[in-house]
Amino acid sequence: MQDNSTNYLAMLMAEEEGYSLGLPDGVFFLQEGDETLRVGEELAQVVANKGYRRVWPPLFEFYETYTKGGSVDIARRSFAFKDKDGALLALRYDMTAPIARMVSQRYEQKDLPLRLYYYGDVFREQPFHQGKPRQMRQLGIEVVGGERREIDAEILSVLGELLQRLDPHYCLVVGDSRMYQGCLASLQLSDMEREAIHRCFHLKDRPSLGEILKGVCGEEQAKKALVRLMDMVGGIEDIRRREDDLLSLGEYAGMVWQEILELGNALSSEERRHLLIDFGMVKDFGYYSSLMVEGYVSQSGYAVCHGGRYDGLYAAFGKNFPAVGFALDLSYTFR
Repeated sequence: MQDNSTNYLAMLMAEEEGYSLGLPDGVFFLQEGDETLRVGEELAQVVANKGYRRVWPPLFEFYETYTKGGSVDIARRSFAFKDKDGALLALRYDMTAPIARMVSQRYEQKDLPLRLYYYGDVFREQPFHQGKPRQMRQLGIEVVGGERREIDAEILSVLGELLQRLDPHYCLVVGDSRMYQGCLASLQLSDMEREAIHRCFHLKDRPSLGEILKGVCGEEQAKKALVRLMDMVGGIEDIRRREDDLLSLGEYAGMVWQEILELGNALSSEERRHLLIDFGMVKDFGYYSSLMVEGYVSQSGYAVCHGGRYDGLYAAFGKNFPAVGFALDLSYTFR
């Protein structure tokens, strides 16, 4: 009893002084036999068996690597520090940008396609009171080069298999950034208005979007198209029934819809059963150029997978390589 009282008093004093006796918020301590390790290693082996080659991006990078990679929230969400020479560094914020830098330095067009995978931790500051981890254990794949439509279908198929092992009732959500970007381009937006609209789409906040658009310069038809785009969500057959409305949403609508249909046809009937289309999907990372994906399982209230195609990313590192990939965040599911 005395030991319990001593521990309780120590905890009260720690709270009063503003520090915790446990781990910092949002990080975890793993040991042999933990579920996170077992599941992650099993899924990594699945990917390796498909011919993907493992890479180990460094634990910290030059801060500039991530800003070049288009990480729009890097200033607010990275753990940054200076080295002894004064260079600004950041803990591994994501894996895609460091892999792009490495591939750009070491490989040429003749070496493509490259099929790579990684399994390790990334670190991001999170908004208060959302319960999201700041240390995330990710398993991801990157395909650099190759025939675009075949590779996109391959990526979705691999992701579906991994999600199936986590939850037989998983949901795979597919979107495309071009329709959203096309709608924004038809309006005269300040940087603040663009950021506000982005947040509304990210939160699916239709009422706030309507209020913001009242003060935006542009034709009413373009504003209505943007609002309708947020609501363009459903299975392939659901979207097909609204095809006329979809095709009226800007110059990219027809092309994007045709590519989504071809992508769906390339998947098995079982994979299509888990597929949901969301043309109003947006991402925090600024490098997505077309296809975007998210994955959901019943164990988590957040998307456990994010990814897509980023054909312009490698240009920031001196190469014009097309690429696509995803990251599966196991820490959301098993903690």
